[in-house]
Amino acid sequence: MTTIDTIFFDMGGTLETLTYDEDLRREASGQLRQYLIGVGLDPECTDEMFYMTVCNGLKAYRQQNISSMKELPSLHACSDYILKPFGFSEKDLQAVCDEFMLRLELTFYRREARPEAVQVLTTLAQRGYKLGIISNVMSKDCVTTNLTHYGMIDFFEVIVASAVYGRRKPDPRIFTHAAQLIGSRPETCMHVGDKISRDILGARNAGFGMAVQITHPVVDEPEPVEPAPSAVVETLDGILDLVSDPAPASAKQRIASASSVKAVFFDAGDILYYRHERGRYLAEFLDTHSLKPKPFVDSEQKEMKDRAMTGDISKGAYMEFRLRSMGIESPQLEEALEVFQKDSCNVAYFDGAKETLDELKRRGYKLGIITDTYHTRELKLGWLREIGIDQVWDVFVSSCEEGVRKPNPRIYRIALAQLDLVPSEASFVGHKKSELDGAKAVGMATIAFNYESAAVADHFLDQFDELLTLHPSTNGKG
Repeated sequence: MTTIDTIFFDMGGTLETLTYDEDLRREASGQLRQYLIGVGLDPECTDEMFYMTVCNGLKAYRQQNISSMKELPSLHACSDYILKPFGFSEKDLQAVCDEFMLRLELTFYRREARPEAVQVLTTLAQRGYKLGIISNVMSKDCVTTNLTHYGMIDFFEVIVASAVYGRRKPDPRIFTHAAQLIGSRPETCMHVGDKISRDILGARNAGFGMAVQITHPVVDEPEPVEPAPSAVVETLDGILDLVSDPAPASAKQRIASASSVKAVFFDAGDILYYRHERGRYLAEFLDTHSLKPKPFVDSEQKEMKDRAMTGDISKGAYMEFRLRSMGIESPQLEEALEVFQKDSCNVAYFDGAKETLDELKRRGYKLGIITDTYHTRELKLGWLREIGIDQVWDVFVSSCEEGVRKPNPRIYRIALAQLDLVPSEASFVGHKKSELDGAKAVGMATIAFNYESAAVADHFLDQFDELLTLHPSTNGKG
Protein backbone atom coordinates (compact mmCIF):
# COMPACT_ATOMS: atom_id res chain seq x y z
CA MET A 1 0.00 0.00 0.00
CA THR A 2 1.25 3.51 -0.85
CA THR A 3 2.53 5.37 2.20
CA ILE A 4 0.87 8.79 2.25
CA ASP A 5 1.96 11.50 4.64
CA THR A 6 0.91 14.63 2.70
CA ILE A 7 -2.58 15.49 1.44
CA PHE A 8 -3.35 18.25 -1.05
CA PHE A 9 -6.90 19.44 -1.67
CA ASP A 10 -8.54 21.13 -4.61
CA MET A 11 -10.68 24.10 -3.55
CA GLY A 12 -13.79 24.59 -5.72
CA GLY A 13 -15.86 21.41 -5.85
CA THR A 14 -13.77 19.77 -3.14
CA LEU A 15 -13.44 21.76 0.09
CA GLU A 16 -16.34 23.88 -1.06
CA THR A 17 -19.32 23.14 -3.28
CA LEU A 18 -19.74 25.23 -6.39
CA THR A 19 -22.92 26.06 -8.30
CA TYR A 20 -24.20 28.86 -10.49
CA ASP A 21 -27.17 29.80 -12.65
CA GLU A 22 -27.99 32.54 -15.12
CA ASP A 23 -29.86 34.68 -12.61
CA LEU A 24 -26.90 34.61 -10.21
CA ARG A 25 -24.50 35.68 -12.93
CA ARG A 26 -26.74 38.42 -14.26
CA GLU A 27 -26.98 39.92 -10.79
CA ALA A 28 -23.22 39.54 -10.29
CA SER A 29 -22.54 41.23 -13.62
CA GLY A 30 -24.57 44.25 -12.56
CA GLN A 31 -22.52 44.49 -9.35
CA LEU A 32 -19.26 44.22 -11.28
CA ARG A 33 -20.35 46.91 -13.72
CA GLN A 34 -21.19 49.25 -10.84
CA TYR A 35 -17.78 48.52 -9.27
CA LEU A 36 -16.01 49.58 -12.46
CA ILE A 37 -18.10 52.74 -12.72
CA GLY A 38 -17.23 53.49 -9.09
CA VAL A 39 -13.51 53.38 -9.81
CA GLY A 40 -13.84 55.57 -12.90
CA LEU A 41 -14.01 52.89 -15.60
CA ASP A 42 -17.46 53.15 -17.16
CA PRO A 43 -18.13 50.34 -19.70
CA GLU A 44 -20.77 52.60 -21.23
CA CYS A 45 -23.25 49.80 -21.82
CA THR A 46 -26.33 48.24 -20.27
CA ASP A 47 -26.18 45.56 -17.58
CA GLU A 48 -27.33 43.02 -20.18
CA MET A 49 -24.60 43.96 -22.62
CA PHE A 50 -22.02 43.88 -19.85
CA TYR A 51 -23.24 40.42 -18.78
CA MET A 52 -23.01 39.03 -22.30
CA THR A 53 -19.56 40.55 -22.88
CA VAL A 54 -18.09 39.21 -19.64
CA CYS A 55 -19.54 35.74 -20.27
CA ASN A 56 -18.08 35.67 -23.79
CA GLY A 57 -14.74 36.90 -22.49
CA LEU A 58 -14.69 34.21 -19.81
CA LYS A 59 -15.48 31.57 -22.41
CA ALA A 60 -12.58 32.73 -24.62
CA TYR A 61 -10.22 32.87 -21.65
CA ARG A 62 -11.30 29.44 -20.53
CA GLN A 63 -10.54 28.00 -23.98
CA GLN A 64 -7.09 29.58 -23.79
CA ASN A 65 -6.13 28.31 -20.38
CA ILE A 66 -7.51 24.81 -20.91
CA SER A 67 -5.47 24.38 -24.08
CA SER A 68 -2.29 26.03 -22.79
CA MET A 69 -2.58 25.07 -19.09
CA LYS A 70 -1.39 28.62 -18.35
CA GLU A 71 -3.08 31.04 -15.96
CA LEU A 72 -2.59 34.66 -16.95
CA PRO A 73 -2.07 37.48 -14.44
CA SER A 74 -5.28 39.34 -13.63
CA LEU A 75 -4.21 42.31 -15.73
CA HIS A 76 -3.89 40.26 -18.93
CA ALA A 77 -6.94 38.12 -18.23
CA CYS A 78 -8.95 41.36 -18.02
CA SER A 79 -7.31 43.36 -20.80
CA ASP A 80 -6.92 40.52 -23.32
CA TYR A 81 -10.15 38.61 -22.68
CA ILE A 82 -12.80 39.48 -20.11
CA LEU A 83 -12.93 43.28 -20.50
CA LYS A 84 -11.24 43.59 -23.88
CA PRO A 85 -14.27 44.88 -25.86
CA PHE A 86 -14.58 47.91 -23.59
CA GLY A 87 -11.20 49.25 -24.67
CA PHE A 88 -9.73 49.95 -21.25
CA SER A 89 -5.96 50.37 -21.35
CA GLU A 90 -3.62 48.24 -19.25
CA LYS A 91 -2.74 51.40 -17.35
CA ASP A 92 -6.42 51.92 -16.53
CA LEU A 93 -6.84 48.32 -15.36
CA GLN A 94 -3.57 47.97 -13.44
CA ALA A 95 -4.93 49.25 -10.13
CA VAL A 96 -8.31 47.48 -10.25
CA CYS A 97 -7.76 44.16 -12.05
CA ASP A 98 -6.94 42.10 -8.94
CA GLU A 99 -10.01 43.31 -7.10
CA PHE A 100 -12.20 42.86 -10.18
CA MET A 101 -11.06 39.25 -10.64
CA LEU A 102 -11.60 38.49 -6.95
CA ARG A 103 -15.12 39.90 -7.07
CA LEU A 104 -15.83 37.94 -10.26
CA GLU A 105 -14.65 34.66 -8.68
CA LEU A 106 -16.67 35.25 -5.52
CA THR A 107 -19.90 36.37 -7.17
CA PHE A 108 -20.08 34.27 -10.37
CA TYR A 109 -20.33 31.09 -8.28
CA ARG A 110 -22.41 30.17 -5.26
CA ARG A 111 -19.74 28.83 -2.88
CA GLU A 112 -20.32 26.94 0.36
CA ALA A 113 -17.88 25.02 2.54
CA ARG A 114 -18.64 21.32 2.73
CA PRO A 115 -20.20 20.84 6.17
CA GLU A 116 -17.74 18.10 7.16
CA ALA A 117 -14.62 19.92 5.96
CA VAL A 118 -13.40 21.53 9.19
CA GLN A 119 -13.78 18.33 11.21
CA VAL A 120 -12.00 16.23 8.60
CA LEU A 121 -9.13 18.71 8.39
CA THR A 122 -8.91 18.79 12.17
CA THR A 123 -8.69 14.98 12.31
CA LEU A 124 -6.03 14.83 9.59
CA ALA A 125 -3.97 17.51 11.32
CA GLN A 126 -4.24 15.67 14.64
CA ARG A 127 -3.05 12.49 12.94
CA GLY A 128 0.04 14.38 11.78
CA TYR A 129 -0.58 14.79 8.05
CA LYS A 130 0.89 17.71 6.15
CA LEU A 131 -1.93 19.55 4.35
CA GLY A 132 -1.90 21.80 1.30
CA ILE A 133 -4.04 23.32 -1.44
CA ILE A 134 -3.61 23.11 -5.22
CA SER A 135 -6.33 25.16 -6.92
CA ASN A 136 -7.18 26.52 -10.37
CA VAL A 137 -8.36 30.07 -9.87
CA MET A 138 -8.29 33.28 -11.91
CA SER A 139 -7.87 35.45 -8.80
CA LYS A 140 -4.67 35.24 -6.75
CA ASP A 141 -6.64 36.09 -3.58
CA CYS A 142 -9.69 33.86 -4.05
CA VAL A 143 -8.41 30.78 -2.20
CA THR A 144 -7.03 32.60 0.85
CA THR A 145 -10.15 34.79 1.07
CA ASN A 146 -12.49 31.79 1.12
CA LEU A 147 -10.31 29.69 3.46
CA THR A 148 -10.23 32.58 5.89
CA HIS A 149 -14.01 32.97 5.64
CA TYR A 150 -14.52 29.24 6.30
CA GLY A 151 -12.06 29.20 9.24
CA MET A 152 -9.77 26.70 7.45
CA ILE A 153 -6.70 28.67 6.47
CA ASP A 154 -4.56 27.67 9.46
CA PHE A 155 -4.73 23.98 8.49
CA PHE A 156 -2.59 24.44 5.38
CA GLU A 157 1.18 24.66 5.19
CA VAL A 158 1.21 25.36 1.46
CA ILE A 159 -1.34 27.03 -0.83
CA VAL A 160 -0.58 26.91 -4.56
CA ALA A 161 -3.03 28.89 -6.68
CA SER A 162 -2.73 28.79 -10.46
CA ALA A 163 -3.18 32.56 -10.62
CA VAL A 164 0.04 32.92 -8.61
CA TYR A 165 2.04 30.00 -10.00
CA GLY A 166 1.05 30.68 -13.63
CA ARG A 167 0.25 27.05 -14.52
CA ARG A 168 -3.07 25.24 -14.19
CA LYS A 169 -4.03 21.69 -13.45
CA PRO A 170 -3.62 19.21 -15.09
CA ASP A 171 -0.10 20.51 -15.79
CA PRO A 172 2.02 18.19 -13.58
CA ARG A 173 4.35 21.07 -12.73
CA ILE A 174 1.83 22.70 -10.40
CA PHE A 175 1.62 19.43 -8.46
CA THR A 176 5.37 18.82 -8.24
CA HIS A 177 5.88 22.48 -7.31
CA ALA A 178 3.46 22.10 -4.41
CA ALA A 179 5.16 18.89 -3.25
CA GLN A 180 8.52 20.60 -3.39
CA LEU A 181 7.27 23.58 -1.35
CA ILE A 182 5.87 21.35 1.37
CA GLY A 183 9.00 19.17 1.43
CA SER A 184 7.45 15.90 0.25
CA ARG A 185 8.22 13.48 -2.55
CA PRO A 186 5.31 13.17 -5.01
CA GLU A 187 4.85 9.45 -4.34
CA THR A 188 4.01 10.18 -0.69
CA CYS A 189 1.35 12.75 -1.64
CA MET A 190 -2.38 12.37 -2.13
CA HIS A 191 -4.42 14.87 -4.10
CA VAL A 192 -8.16 15.13 -3.55
CA GLY A 193 -10.28 16.82 -6.22
CA ASP A 194 -13.53 16.58 -8.12
CA LYS A 195 -12.26 16.73 -11.73
CA ILE A 196 -10.86 13.74 -13.61
CA SER A 197 -9.59 16.07 -16.36
CA ARG A 198 -7.64 18.30 -13.96
CA ASP A 199 -7.14 16.79 -10.53
CA ILE A 200 -6.81 13.09 -11.26
CA LEU A 201 -4.94 13.42 -14.57
CA GLY A 202 -2.50 16.00 -13.21
CA ALA A 203 -1.78 14.14 -9.98
CA ARG A 204 -1.25 10.89 -11.88
CA ASN A 205 1.18 12.51 -14.32
CA ALA A 206 3.07 14.16 -11.48
CA GLY A 207 3.65 10.77 -9.84
CA PHE A 208 1.47 11.37 -6.78
CA GLY A 209 0.94 8.27 -4.68
CA MET A 210 -2.85 8.65 -4.70
CA ALA A 211 -5.35 10.68 -6.73
CA VAL A 212 -8.75 10.65 -5.04
CA GLN A 213 -11.95 11.93 -6.63
CA ILE A 214 -14.71 13.46 -4.54
CA THR A 215 -18.12 13.51 -6.18
CA HIS A 216 -19.54 16.88 -7.14
CA PRO A 217 -22.10 17.94 -9.77
CA VAL A 218 -20.46 18.88 -13.06
CA VAL A 219 -20.68 22.65 -13.47
CA ASP A 220 -18.73 22.96 -16.71
CA GLU A 221 -18.20 20.59 -19.63
CA PRO A 222 -18.69 16.81 -19.25
CA GLU A 223 -15.83 14.95 -17.60
CA PRO A 224 -13.88 11.98 -19.02
CA VAL A 225 -13.83 8.67 -17.16
CA GLU A 226 -10.07 8.15 -17.49
CA PRO A 227 -7.62 8.05 -15.89
CA ALA A 228 -9.29 6.16 -13.10
CA PRO A 229 -8.86 7.67 -9.61
CA SER A 230 -7.23 5.72 -6.80
CA ALA A 231 -10.53 5.95 -4.94
CA VAL A 232 -13.85 7.80 -5.12
CA VAL A 233 -15.45 9.32 -2.01
CA GLU A 234 -18.87 10.87 -1.60
CA THR A 235 -17.82 13.22 1.21
CA LEU A 236 -14.53 14.34 2.72
CA ASP A 237 -15.03 11.88 5.58
CA GLY A 238 -14.17 9.11 3.15
CA ILE A 239 -10.55 10.28 3.07
CA LEU A 240 -10.11 9.25 6.71
CA ASP A 241 -10.60 5.62 5.71
CA LEU A 242 -7.87 5.86 3.06
CA VAL A 243 -5.02 6.98 5.32
CA SER A 244 -3.51 5.64 8.50
CA ASP A 245 -3.80 6.93 12.05
CA PRO A 246 -1.31 8.34 12.94
CA ALA A 247 0.42 9.61 9.80
CA PRO A 248 3.69 7.88 8.90
CA ALA A 249 6.67 9.53 10.56
CA SER A 250 8.48 10.02 7.26
CA ALA A 251 8.69 13.79 6.68
CA LYS A 252 12.08 14.15 8.35
CA GLN A 253 13.36 11.11 6.48
CA ARG A 254 12.36 12.69 3.17
CA ILE A 255 14.12 15.92 3.99
CA ALA A 256 17.24 14.03 4.98
CA SER A 257 17.08 12.07 1.72
CA ALA A 258 16.78 15.25 -0.33
CA SER A 259 19.78 16.78 1.42
CA SER A 260 21.84 13.64 0.80
CA VAL A 261 22.04 14.21 -2.96
CA LYS A 262 25.71 14.53 -3.88
CA ALA A 263 25.67 14.42 -7.68
CA VAL A 264 23.59 15.63 -10.59
CA PHE A 265 23.64 13.70 -13.87
CA PHE A 266 22.48 15.17 -17.17
CA ASP A 267 21.42 13.93 -20.54
CA ALA A 268 23.32 15.99 -23.14
CA GLY A 269 21.27 16.68 -26.28
CA ASP A 270 18.12 18.78 -25.66
CA ILE A 271 19.24 19.35 -22.06
CA LEU A 272 22.61 21.13 -22.26
CA TYR A 273 22.35 22.01 -25.93
CA TYR A 274 19.85 21.72 -28.78
CA ARG A 275 19.84 21.84 -32.56
CA HIS A 276 17.96 24.98 -33.49
CA GLU A 277 18.45 24.45 -37.25
CA ARG A 278 18.17 20.68 -37.40
CA GLY A 279 18.99 19.37 -40.88
CA ARG A 280 19.60 22.83 -42.35
CA TYR A 281 22.85 22.07 -44.18
CA LEU A 282 21.70 18.72 -45.54
CA ALA A 283 18.51 20.35 -46.86
CA GLU A 284 20.62 23.01 -48.59
CA PHE A 285 22.87 20.30 -50.05
CA LEU A 286 19.91 18.37 -51.42
CA ASP A 287 18.43 21.50 -52.93
CA THR A 288 21.73 22.52 -54.53
CA HIS A 289 22.11 19.12 -56.17
CA SER A 290 18.41 18.82 -57.06
CA LEU A 291 18.18 15.61 -55.05
CA LYS A 292 14.88 14.30 -53.76
CA PRO A 293 15.49 11.92 -50.85
CA LYS A 294 13.64 8.64 -50.56
CA PRO A 295 11.38 8.22 -47.50
CA PHE A 296 12.98 6.49 -44.52
CA VAL A 297 12.04 2.99 -43.48
CA ASP A 298 11.56 3.64 -39.77
CA SER A 299 12.29 0.11 -38.56
CA GLU A 300 15.61 0.00 -40.44
CA GLN A 301 16.54 3.48 -39.25
CA LYS A 302 15.87 2.59 -35.63
CA GLU A 303 17.85 -0.64 -35.80
CA MET A 304 20.88 1.05 -37.36
CA LYS A 305 20.75 3.99 -34.96
CA ASP A 306 20.60 1.61 -31.99
CA ARG A 307 23.63 -0.26 -33.35
CA ALA A 308 25.58 2.98 -33.78
CA MET A 309 24.66 4.29 -30.35
CA THR A 310 25.76 1.08 -28.67
CA GLY A 311 29.00 0.92 -30.63
CA ASP A 312 28.06 -2.09 -32.73
CA ILE A 313 28.75 -0.12 -35.91
CA SER A 314 30.78 3.05 -36.39
CA LYS A 315 29.36 6.53 -36.63
CA GLY A 316 30.63 6.73 -40.21
CA ALA A 317 28.87 3.52 -41.17
CA TYR A 318 25.61 4.78 -39.71
CA MET A 319 25.86 8.15 -41.43
CA GLU A 320 26.64 6.47 -44.76
CA PHE A 321 23.64 4.16 -44.29
CA ARG A 322 21.40 7.16 -43.59
CA LEU A 323 22.55 8.96 -46.72
CA ARG A 324 22.39 5.92 -48.97
CA SER A 325 18.87 5.17 -47.69
CA MET A 326 17.95 8.66 -48.90
CA GLY A 327 19.20 7.76 -52.36
CA ILE A 328 22.51 9.66 -52.16
CA GLU A 329 25.33 7.80 -53.88
CA SER A 330 28.74 8.62 -55.34
CA PRO A 331 29.95 11.09 -56.44
CA GLN A 332 27.85 13.21 -54.00
CA LEU A 333 28.19 10.81 -51.05
CA GLU A 334 31.52 12.07 -49.70
CA GLU A 335 30.37 15.69 -49.73
CA ALA A 336 27.06 14.68 -48.18
CA LEU A 337 28.91 12.98 -45.31
CA GLU A 338 30.71 16.24 -44.56
CA VAL A 339 27.42 18.13 -44.64
CA PHE A 340 25.78 15.56 -42.33
CA GLN A 341 28.62 16.02 -39.86
CA LYS A 342 28.27 19.81 -40.10
CA ASP A 343 24.57 19.49 -39.19
CA SER A 344 25.47 17.31 -36.20
CA CYS A 345 27.80 19.99 -34.86
CA ASN A 346 25.38 22.89 -35.37
CA VAL A 347 24.22 23.28 -31.77
CA ALA A 348 22.94 26.08 -29.54
CA TYR A 349 22.90 26.22 -25.75
CA PHE A 350 20.16 26.73 -23.18
CA ASP A 351 20.11 30.02 -21.31
CA GLY A 352 21.66 29.79 -17.87
CA ALA A 353 23.38 26.44 -18.43
CA LYS A 354 26.94 27.60 -17.76
CA GLU A 355 26.05 29.77 -14.77
CA THR A 356 23.93 27.01 -13.21
CA LEU A 357 26.55 24.29 -13.68
CA ASP A 358 29.27 26.53 -12.27
CA GLU A 359 27.12 27.28 -9.24
CA LEU A 360 26.31 23.59 -8.66
CA LYS A 361 30.04 22.88 -8.66
CA ARG A 362 30.62 25.74 -6.25
CA ARG A 363 27.97 24.29 -3.97
CA GLY A 364 29.86 21.02 -3.82
CA TYR A 365 27.98 18.76 -6.27
CA LYS A 366 29.61 16.22 -8.54
CA LEU A 367 28.37 16.58 -12.13
CA GLY A 368 28.04 13.92 -14.78
CA ILE A 369 26.73 13.25 -18.28
CA ILE A 370 24.84 10.09 -19.26
CA THR A 371 24.28 10.31 -23.00
CA ASP A 372 22.96 8.09 -25.78
CA THR A 373 25.21 8.97 -28.70
CA TYR A 374 27.28 7.74 -31.60
CA HIS A 375 29.54 10.82 -31.39
CA THR A 376 32.91 10.62 -29.67
CA ARG A 377 33.41 12.00 -26.18
CA GLU A 378 35.96 14.45 -27.55
CA LEU A 379 33.54 15.85 -30.13
CA LYS A 380 30.75 16.42 -27.62
CA LEU A 381 33.11 18.00 -25.10
CA GLY A 382 34.26 20.25 -27.93
CA TRP A 383 30.70 21.51 -28.34
CA LEU A 384 30.48 22.18 -24.62
CA ARG A 385 33.82 23.99 -24.71
CA GLU A 386 32.18 26.72 -26.78
CA ILE A 387 30.48 28.06 -23.65
CA GLY A 388 33.07 26.91 -21.15
CA ILE A 389 31.33 23.86 -19.67
CA ASP A 390 33.71 21.15 -20.83
CA GLN A 391 35.74 21.05 -17.60
CA VAL A 392 32.93 20.80 -15.03
CA TRP A 393 32.26 17.08 -15.51
CA ASP A 394 33.37 14.46 -13.03
CA VAL A 395 31.83 11.64 -15.09
CA PHE A 396 31.06 11.24 -18.80
CA VAL A 397 29.21 8.03 -19.67
CA SER A 398 28.56 7.42 -23.37
CA SER A 399 26.31 4.69 -24.77
CA CYS A 400 28.59 3.95 -27.71
CA GLU A 401 31.53 3.40 -25.34
CA GLU A 402 29.61 1.32 -22.79
CA GLY A 403 27.54 -0.70 -25.29
CA VAL A 404 24.23 0.07 -23.56
CA ARG A 405 21.55 2.78 -23.92
CA LYS A 406 19.08 4.42 -21.61
CA PRO A 407 16.70 3.35 -20.14
CA ASN A 408 18.73 0.19 -19.43
CA PRO A 409 19.57 0.45 -15.72
CA ARG A 410 23.17 -0.57 -16.36
CA ILE A 411 24.14 2.76 -17.92
CA TYR A 412 22.92 4.70 -14.87
CA ARG A 413 24.71 2.29 -12.52
CA ILE A 414 27.96 2.68 -14.47
CA ALA A 415 27.81 6.44 -13.87
CA LEU A 416 26.97 6.01 -10.18
CA ALA A 417 29.76 3.50 -9.69
CA GLN A 418 32.35 5.90 -11.09
CA LEU A 419 31.53 8.29 -8.23
CA ASP A 420 30.98 5.52 -5.67
CA LEU A 421 27.39 6.62 -5.07
CA VAL A 422 24.12 4.84 -4.40
CA PRO A 423 21.07 5.93 -6.49
CA SER A 424 19.48 7.96 -3.67
CA GLU A 425 22.55 10.20 -3.66
CA ALA A 426 22.00 11.41 -7.23
CA SER A 427 19.46 13.18 -9.39
CA PHE A 428 19.06 12.87 -13.15
CA VAL A 429 17.98 15.64 -15.54
CA GLY A 430 16.37 14.46 -18.77
CA HIS A 431 13.70 15.23 -21.34
CA LYS A 432 12.45 11.87 -22.59
CA LYS A 433 9.93 9.79 -20.69
CA SER A 434 11.98 6.63 -21.27
CA GLU A 435 15.22 8.02 -19.83
CA LEU A 436 13.46 9.59 -16.84
CA ASP A 437 11.63 6.32 -16.18
CA GLY A 438 14.95 4.48 -16.36
CA ALA A 439 16.57 6.75 -13.80
CA LYS A 440 13.52 6.49 -11.56
CA ALA A 441 13.56 2.69 -11.74
CA VAL A 442 17.18 2.66 -10.58
CA GLY A 443 16.27 4.87 -7.61
CA MET A 444 17.52 8.29 -8.70
CA ALA A 445 15.53 11.50 -8.22
CA THR A 446 14.25 12.66 -11.61
CA ILE A 447 14.07 16.19 -13.01
CA ALA A 448 12.41 17.00 -16.34
CA PHE A 449 13.59 19.91 -18.47
CA ASN A 450 12.63 20.76 -22.08
CA TYR A 451 10.54 17.63 -21.75
CA GLU A 452 8.15 15.73 -23.98
CA SER A 453 4.48 15.77 -23.01
CA ALA A 454 4.44 12.20 -21.69
CA ALA A 455 7.36 12.72 -19.31
CA VAL A 456 6.90 11.81 -15.64
CA ALA A 457 9.37 13.13 -13.07
CA ASP A 458 9.76 14.23 -9.46
CA HIS A 459 10.29 17.83 -10.59
CA PHE A 460 9.61 19.80 -13.77
CA LEU A 461 11.69 22.84 -14.76
CA ASP A 462 10.72 25.77 -16.97
CA GLN A 463 14.18 27.33 -16.81
CA PHE A 464 17.58 25.65 -16.46
CA ASP A 465 18.57 27.73 -13.44
CA GLU A 466 15.61 26.37 -11.45
CA LEU A 467 17.94 23.45 -10.72
CA LEU A 468 19.49 25.64 -8.04
CA THR A 469 16.27 25.72 -6.02
CA LEU A 470 16.33 21.91 -5.92
CA HIS A 471 19.98 21.59 -4.94
CA PRO A 472 20.97 23.68 -1.91
CA SER A 473 24.58 23.98 -0.93
CA THR A 474 26.36 20.88 0.39
CA ASN A 475 29.34 22.87 1.62
CA GLY A 476 27.92 26.10 3.06
CA LYS A 477 28.64 28.09 -0.13
CA GLY A 478 25.14 28.94 -1.27
